[in-house]
Amino acid sequence: MNKSNNTNTNAKMSNFKRVYTLRIKQELKKLGFEPVLESENVNKPGFKTWLYEASPAFIEAFEEIANRGRE
Repeated sequence: MNKSNNTNTNAKMSNFKRVYTLRIKQELKKLGFEPVLESENVNKPGFKTWLYEASPAFIEAFEEIANRGRE
């Protein structure tokens, strides 16, 4: 694989956001966001992660949900 293909792949992957908590996944679902992929969490067996398309609307909703959990 040449270097330019590697760069393009990394750029495409930056359009996605991985969610690691069920609470955030459920809150996103209430707002109409569905993951494009569900997978096992390789660092925590028995747990899942969810991959979402990182649209501006998604990022805004995600940040609001994440910040709400810190209050």
